[in-house]
Amino acid sequence: MGWVFDIASAPRDRAVILETKCGKVTKTYWIEKEGRWAGFAKGEEPIAWQPWPTPSRRRAGLGQHDVNLPIIEDVGGM
Repeated sequence: MGWVFDIASAPRDRAVILETKCGKVTKTYWIEKEGRWAGFAKGEEPIAWQPWPTPSRRRAGLGQHDVNLPIIEDVGGM
Protein backbone atom coordinates (compact mmCIF):
# COMPACT_ATOMS: atom_id res chain seq x y z
CA MET A 1 0.00 0.00 0.00
CA GLY A 2 1.22 3.49 -0.78
CA TRP A 3 1.02 6.71 1.20
CA VAL A 4 -2.41 8.00 2.19
CA PHE A 5 -2.64 11.78 2.44
CA ASP A 6 -5.98 11.89 4.30
CA ILE A 7 -4.64 11.95 7.87
CA ALA A 8 -8.16 11.84 9.33
CA SER A 9 -8.54 8.34 7.89
CA ALA A 10 -5.47 6.99 9.74
CA PRO A 11 -6.50 4.28 12.23
CA ARG A 12 -6.12 5.40 15.82
CA ASP A 13 -6.43 1.96 17.39
CA ARG A 14 -3.11 0.52 16.17
CA ALA A 15 0.41 1.47 15.07
CA VAL A 16 0.89 3.30 11.79
CA ILE A 17 3.76 4.76 9.79
CA LEU A 18 3.67 8.56 9.50
CA GLU A 19 5.66 11.04 7.44
CA THR A 20 6.43 14.50 8.80
CA LYS A 21 6.46 17.70 6.76
CA CYS A 22 10.28 17.61 6.89
CA GLY A 23 10.35 14.11 5.34
CA LYS A 24 11.03 11.96 8.42
CA VAL A 25 9.21 8.61 8.53
CA THR A 26 8.36 6.98 11.84
CA LYS A 27 6.28 4.21 13.39
CA THR A 28 3.84 5.78 15.82
CA TYR A 29 0.48 5.45 17.55
CA TRP A 30 -2.34 7.77 18.63
CA ILE A 31 -2.31 9.05 22.22
CA GLU A 32 -6.02 9.52 22.90
CA LYS A 33 -5.56 11.32 26.24
CA GLU A 34 -3.35 13.98 24.62
CA GLY A 35 -5.04 14.12 21.21
CA ARG A 36 -1.80 13.67 19.26
CA TRP A 37 0.45 11.13 17.57
CA ALA A 38 3.38 9.81 19.63
CA GLY A 39 6.52 11.69 18.59
CA PHE A 40 4.54 14.70 17.36
CA ALA A 41 3.80 17.89 19.27
CA LYS A 42 0.17 18.71 19.97
CA GLY A 43 -1.18 20.44 16.86
CA GLU A 44 1.65 19.11 14.65
CA GLU A 45 0.12 17.19 11.76
CA PRO A 46 1.85 14.51 9.70
CA ILE A 47 1.46 14.80 5.93
CA ALA A 48 0.86 11.13 5.09
CA TRP A 49 0.38 7.69 6.63
CA GLN A 50 0.64 3.98 5.87
CA PRO A 51 -0.60 1.01 7.88
CA TRP A 52 2.01 -0.77 9.98
CA PRO A 53 2.42 -4.22 8.39
CA THR A 54 1.31 -7.15 10.52
CA PRO A 55 1.83 -10.33 8.48
CA SER A 56 -0.03 -13.41 9.53
CA ARG A 57 1.92 -16.53 10.52
CA ARG A 58 0.63 -18.34 7.43
CA ARG A 59 1.75 -15.58 5.04
CA ALA A 60 5.13 -15.45 6.77
CA GLY A 61 5.61 -19.17 6.12
CA LEU A 62 5.27 -20.13 9.77
CA GLY A 63 2.36 -22.52 9.52
CA GLN A 64 1.52 -25.10 12.15
CA HIS A 65 3.57 -27.85 10.45
CA ASP A 66 6.53 -25.99 9.04
CA VAL A 67 8.82 -28.49 7.32
CA ASN A 68 11.62 -25.94 6.90
CA LEU A 69 12.68 -25.96 10.55
CA PRO A 70 15.99 -27.72 11.25
CA ILE A 71 15.99 -30.88 13.33
CA ILE A 72 18.58 -30.92 16.08
CA GLU A 73 19.53 -34.49 16.91
CA ASP A 74 21.99 -33.90 19.74
CA VAL A 75 22.06 -30.85 21.95
CA GLY A 76 24.17 -32.39 24.70
CA GLY A 77 27.68 -31.43 25.69
CA MET A 78 30.90 -33.33 24.91
